[in-house]
Amino acid sequence: MNYDVVICTFNGEHHVVEQLDSILNQAIPPTRIIVSDDGSDDATCALVTQRAETCATPISLLQGPRQGVNRNLLFALSHTQSPYVFIADQDDIWLDNKSTLFSQQMTDEATPHLIFSDAWVWQPPATPQQTLWQMDQLDPGNIDAPQRLAFHNCVQGASAAINRALINKLSHHPDMVMYDWWIALLAATQGRASAISTPTLYYRQHRAAQLGSQALRHSQQGYWQSRWGKIQASQAIIKQAAAFGDVYQAQLTPQDHAFFCGLAAALQGSYWQKIKFLASQRPYRKSLLRSATLWLAILSTGPTSQDTRFPPSRE
Repeated sequence: MNYDVVICTFNGEHHVVEQLDSILNQAIPPTRIIVSDDGSDDATCALVTQRAETCATPISLLQGPRQGVNRNLLFALSHTQSPYVFIADQDDIWLDNKSTLFSQQMTDEATPHLIFSDAWVWQPPATPQQTLWQMDQLDPGNIDAPQRLAFHNCVQGASAAINRALINKLSHHPDMVMYDWWIALLAATQGRASAISTPTLYYRQHRAAQLGSQALRHSQQGYWQSRWGKIQASQAIIKQAAAFGDVYQAQLTPQDHAFFCGLAAALQGSYWQKIKFLASQRPYRKSLLRSATLWLAILSTGPTSQDTRFPPSRE
């Protein structure tokens, strides 16, 4: 089955060509690669243009909206055409088996479908020793439990592929934490997901990376800085889940509606409404400490923002 690849770039001159080569050298190459640059002031665009001139696979370079990674990714997706679209980071490396393993999960279906895999956490020049699922204690089974997924993501955007039906349902919201989490929630509540336990890429860790392993980030912070960061992260996660309920409430099952829309209503309501939500839903993260932080964040979180619909395709 045909697939496109989207890469969001920002000052990625040191690694973007190596990533492009790993994609172009797949046993099943992409139909098209779309690079959306979010305002690089280095040689990223020149290098992408140069590589596009020397390969058979079309590479399109777009000037992104310059509003951050979420907006840039959605903008890039609006220019895709194939039944499935892979999402790739500018500084990772695809392993040779990636397109083959993913293609085995691709189907011709009209419901939203997400495919995602594990990845090797890579701090070059060292050889990878752990995968992302191991290091960050990610449970791919959360994709089948939206009420757990809402507070504990298990999908890494750089290891994901999504079908046209899922892309067509995407909406942006200012409280979206990260696009991969939002995509996972869509698949979990309105479609299905396929998890591949085999790592299919090297997930490069370096100081210039916009994202990275949570475990590595926390290990580089002091205790109180990390603790305060967890509280802030919990508040952002809560607002994202509530925003998801606001945007997709008409398309949720009764059970999911009660959870997501109940959370949104509790955050807009009084302290006692929040207590009632906690008592009825008992949201849980992967440990008692994280769950306690989550509950405190719910009790102290105020109203959410209004949603903004995802723009239609430009193709």
